[in-house]
Amino acid sequence: MSKQPEAPTQGRLHELFDYKDGQLLNKTKRRSQIKVGAPAGHMTLRGYVNIRVDGKMYKAHRLIYVYHHGVMPAMLDHIDCDRTNNRIENLRPCTKAENGMNRAGSYSKTGLRNVYRRGNMYQVHVKKGGVHHYVGTFDCVVAAANAASATRAKLFGEFA
Repeated sequence: MSKQPEAPTQGRLHELFDYKDGQLLNKTKRRSQIKVGAPAGHMTLRGYVNIRVDGKMYKAHRLIYVYHHGVMPAMLDHIDCDRTNNRIENLRPCTKAENGMNRAGSYSKTGLRNVYRRGNMYQVHVKKGGVHHYVGTFDCVVAAANAASATRAKLFGEFA
């Protein structure tokens, strides 16, 4: 993760942009390529939108948070795990650990988070704070997925 430059002020963002449906729209023509009223920034290969403000590059979701709240937290979480959904209702400050708890996808071959195939059975392991929590072994993948989901909800709360 690259270090973010110091955020522009909320007032500066209100000078430059309007907010609508999770996007910052250009209010002024700062460069020749910029069209007033068009969405600001460009999509990166990793799925984030980057926006240049006063010669520095920022992630759009971070600017949107500053636009509404006036502060830039050390880390932000997309609640629905969708990097393109930058609606203010979908953004919340978090720690690095909380951000890792709320992630899309899986590293297991089953395609389900915390569910691993062991022969004809499915095991569920959930890790939090460096501690592995063995949940159990299940005959059915659906039961294992439900157990994993319930355990994440219990351990991670709103970040499950």
